[in-house]
Amino acid sequence: MQRENIFKELKKIVKFKIIKISPKEIDDAVESEESNLNWLEADNTIKILNELKPNKAYIDCPSNNIQAYKDYLQKKLKQDIELHVGHKMDSINLVCSAASVIAKVTRDQEIENIKKKIKIDFNSGYPSDSKTQEFLKKHHKYYPGIIRKSWLSYKKLLDNKKQKKIGEF
Repeated sequence: MQRENIFKELKKIVKFKIIKISPKEIDDAVESEESNLNWLEADNTIKILNELKPNKAYIDCPSNNIQAYKDYLQKKLKQDIELHVGHKMDSINLVCSAASVIAKVTRDQEIENIKKKIKIDFNSGYPSDSKTQEFLKKHHKYYPGIIRKSWLSYKKLLDNKKQKKIGEF
């Protein structure tokens, strides 16, 4: 509830943009020869920066190679933006902390919307959540559009279904 209250206040004072990325877009990036999850995030960060046109941006880097990530962003920007890129920026920078709150609240709202739409409570949608795992086992065939096929939990589920049990030989 605290995060939602902070989000409401941020909406009043901060200019921001949210880009929602579908499970298919994530799968395509993860399975791609030319891209990956980090570059997908970078490409969407570039879209936001090019639209909002800030003078300065603080970016939480998902890549181990911070300089390569920063160079990739810088190369695709349409204007000169002072970039501050680093790991765990949401814990050391107020702007990144605000962006993290906005992202988490938005994700939680999307999860709630999906649960209302399909009329099944799968809890958080995170792989560590037993209710999410149970939903995945029972319903993965019926809701393919909401599940990332590149998700390790999904791949393990399919691998287990392919494995024969001792009584099946």
